[in-house]
Amino acid sequence: MMLTPAEVQALRFAKAPFGKRGYDEDEVDQFLDVVAQTLIALQDEIAALRAAPDAAYGTSPAAESEMLAELDRIKQRLSRLEASNLFFSHAGRGGPGQKMDIRPDGSP
Repeated sequence: MMLTPAEVQALRFAKAPFGKRGYDEDEVDQFLDVVAQTLIALQDEIAALRAAPDAAYGTSPAAESEMLAELDRIKQRLSRLEASNLFFSHAGRGGPGQKMDIRPDGSP
């Protein structure tokens, strides 16, 4: 269970039983356990993010090669789209300023 700031601010402890002062110790201990678990989870998440700052491509030479290959694929799709747009504008079915439905593979 993750603890949110709103939950912490909204939490109210019951008063201690008659004859004791303060809050119910068991209730406070349970709350502190939840706070500790939340902090541990957050620290683990921070450590994981620091270990992999850019999970999409990373910073290795292999990751750089993958990113360049993805850029080449994007350029190829763009060239196909531009060629399709020229074809449609000459065929009278569209023009540079008109919207076209494009499939995910880049074809019109």
